[in-house]
Amino acid sequence: MLRLTLSTIRTRKIGFAGSVASVLVAVALISACFMMIQSGLSATPEVDRFGDTAAVVRADTDLHVGSGDDEETVPLEQPPRLSAARLAELRAVPGVAAVVADTPFYAQAVDRHGASLAGPGDGPSWGHGWPVARLTPFVLSAGRGPEADDEVVLDADLARRASVRPGDEVRVVTVAGTQRFRVSGVARLATGRTGLPTQSALFFTERAAARLSGADGTDRAAGSDGSDGSDGADGSDGADGSNGAGGVDGAAEFAGVLARPGTSGAELADRLRQTLRDPGLRVLTGDERARAGTPETAEKLEYSTELFGPMAGIGGFLAVFVIGGTFGLSILQRRREIALLRAIGTTPGQIRRMIAGEAVVVALVAALPGYALSVPLAHLLRAVLVGQGLAPPEFVVVTGPLPLVIGGGAGLLLTLLSALTAVRQAARVRPAEALQEAAGPRRVMTLPRLLFALVMLGGGAVILALSQHLGGEVGVAFLALVVILFIGAAGLLSPVLTRVLERPAGAAVRAVTRTTGWLAHANSAAAVRRVSSAAAAIMISVAMAGYALLVTAVLNDTTAAQGRERVVADRVLVSRNGLGLPPGVADATRRLPGAETVSAVRATSFVSYVLGTPDVLPAQLVDPDTIGKVLDLRVLEGSLAAVKEAGTVAVSRTHAGEHDWHVGSRFHGWLADGSPVDLRVGAVFDRGLGFADIVLARTEARAEAQAGVRTEARAGIRAGLDSAVLIRARPGHAEELDRALAAFEREQPGVRALDREEYGGAAETSIERNITGTYLVLAVLVSFTAVSLVNTLVMGTAARTREFALLRAVGASRRQIVRMIGWETGIVLAIGVVVGTVIACVALAGANGALSGSMMLTGLPMPLYPLVLAGVAVMGLASGLLAAGMALLSRPMDALGGARE
Repeated sequence: MLRLTLSTIRTRKIGFAGSVASVLVAVALISACFMMIQSGLSATPEVDRFGDTAAVVRADTDLHVGSGDDEETVPLEQPPRLSAARLAELRAVPGVAAVVADTPFYAQAVDRHGASLAGPGDGPSWGHGWPVARLTPFVLSAGRGPEADDEVVLDADLARRASVRPGDEVRVVTVAGTQRFRVSGVARLATGRTGLPTQSALFFTERAAARLSGADGTDRAAGSDGSDGSDGADGSDGADGSNGAGGVDGAAEFAGVLARPGTSGAELADRLRQTLRDPGLRVLTGDERARAGTPETAEKLEYSTELFGPMAGIGGFLAVFVIGGTFGLSILQRRREIALLRAIGTTPGQIRRMIAGEAVVVALVAALPGYALSVPLAHLLRAVLVGQGLAPPEFVVVTGPLPLVIGGGAGLLLTLLSALTAVRQAARVRPAEALQEAAGPRRVMTLPRLLFALVMLGGGAVILALSQHLGGEVGVAFLALVVILFIGAAGLLSPVLTRVLERPAGAAVRAVTRTTGWLAHANSAAAVRRVSSAAAAIMISVAMAGYALLVTAVLNDTTAAQGRERVVADRVLVSRNGLGLPPGVADATRRLPGAETVSAVRATSFVSYVLGTPDVLPAQLVDPDTIGKVLDLRVLEGSLAAVKEAGTVAVSRTHAGEHDWHVGSRFHGWLADGSPVDLRVGAVFDRGLGFADIVLARTEARAEAQAGVRTEARAGIRAGLDSAVLIRARPGHAEELDRALAAFEREQPGVRALDREEYGGAAETSIERNITGTYLVLAVLVSFTAVSLVNTLVMGTAARTREFALLRAVGASRRQIVRMIGWETGIVLAIGVVVGTVIACVALAGANGALSGSMMLTGLPMPLYPLVLAGVAVMGLASGLLAAGMALLSRPMDALGGARE
């Protein structure tokens, strides 16, 4: 059987090459995805901000809901803090030299031109208490540490960009406002670096750090010792970090633990874990510690890594149809060979083993080249992610045997599955029927294939209905599964669809040109299986590209439209660097001449149940008394004014619809710091895309959080930065307000005033930037299906050498045959484009229904979508004509004499 397998491969070079090409591309895609996942998981920040510690202790950053096998974890936006009692417990562990408390807070220096300075690469800029410097460690390169509350130490990179040195004054923006500080010193890392790669560091006295962080007297932590955080301001306690730097009453986000001489870091970390024995605490070392110190890098690494799990899954699903279509076409071209084998007594099992052997050879031949191709593909993906700011520079492609094993193994399994599925019917034909079946297949498709297609079609319809019930972005997310199931159903039904759609397409071609058009129509009608294999590849490409363009376009357009309709304020203040505005900006704006209503909004998060599982939802903190004058959320039930009542919130239409909530409904959830709350629905609003699913009152949110303080010092929704400040001008005073805002911008670094249209445009730009990763994933998958399209068309045309030779022998010219192939390819393209576009339009209608409640075919990106279809058409025609040209190179008699079935 092995000899037979190898001999059939030698006589079918084109079919073998086509099969290898399809598997090779699938292996490359899957290997590249797992290579990127492995690279993201192994990447670490370039510099460990806690590099000089033995370990870092922090409270668990996840919310745990349920227990045992039913436990769900949800990441918290605002991690809980450690109490002073907990810090004292850490100091008592044998081998601990010091425990330095650290709670980073927003602090940005302002240069001499009035521009606020973000961190390197537009990263964050954090303030700390001076004792925190030893955790990295930072060492003074000039001047001294801060001794008075109006002094600051800057990292060397920040001092250079701000053009300051010890003795100069620098303005610093924090949540407490903009203040002037004297630069007492400049610090660099002990390694010689001028600063951290992704964040700037400013060091204050501990008393100043507590005040500037907005935590000096509010949100007191449970377990505090009642101190005011002043110890250490004069440096007396800075040596051992005995008090909370940047916190209050000892509350700290991180506790950096330093080991005594003679105690190893690993040994001390084990002691800490044994001593604490608290599931609510985490002792971090190594890579975990480094990621905790630079969360902006960790978040990008997590995001860029998570992109490729779904890509690998969807790619594997598509590979089943791509490889299956290739093997199906190959088996179809070999039906006479298989019929002869059956006629001479070959059993179905022997034929299956022969095809399985060929599949194994194909997979093994494709594995190494596929892996080799995955390496440049992974580097290309990495370059795009880093170039778009979606991944940090630390994301470095790591090659190794694991992606090869996974990609090669997946390729082998997919190839065997596809090959055995394709040969199943041919191998079961009885010998007496084999030659009759080879002369002209009578059945277009088998009953099991039809049933499986109907199951996938029904499953897609059910999920489509579910997406309409859920609505919003959650409903839109389900459309990807709908498209995949409909692609699968259409691929299985492609012979039936081809037979139905070939008639009008062939008739149209025949009406255009009688001779070559008639031949193209006749060939297509007689070779339904061959045409359906090529049409299925086109259908997959068009459906995937259409989904990527249409659904993303309607989501972006609807989000942008709701943003424009939502804002009724005359002017909007935003941060120039996108980090946010200090609370004092809103207070100062209220005093500007011409301002009638000023309302600040602050982005946060809220944990609620989505599809029965706790999930993080976008939320906003607002002032209920003024928000209705600057934002029109299109309230469907209740009133936004009800939000100021204790325990009352407004909920978006989509989230309320999932749970059948109405005004007065009560539900349970968790605030951004994990504090549990029981809330009542006071209003249901419609325009939540790009804004929030939950709207809470600013003061009520803080009160609820404080009421839910637990043992481990839940600090509540702490003072932070406003997302925007919305301003309504007094009637007839718009110009006066604009003049005041122009002067205000000059006085307030980092503040930018926009009109309503400019704010809407900035929001659209942000939307586009946020979906870049989605576009990248879909672009790779569409490219994968496009390669399969070319491969299928080339295989289907190149294998017809004998047919073309017969036509030439009876008088047909090369030009006529090429025209015939062109028209046949046109028929194939028409069938694939129609089916693929129908699937894409179903997704478009589903997206419109989920977002607006109306399943209308609106939002078509007309300039772009026709270009995609044109690209598919050009690619298909070029592939078919190229293969036809190669098949026509030989003389007719040579082709007839040497051609093999």
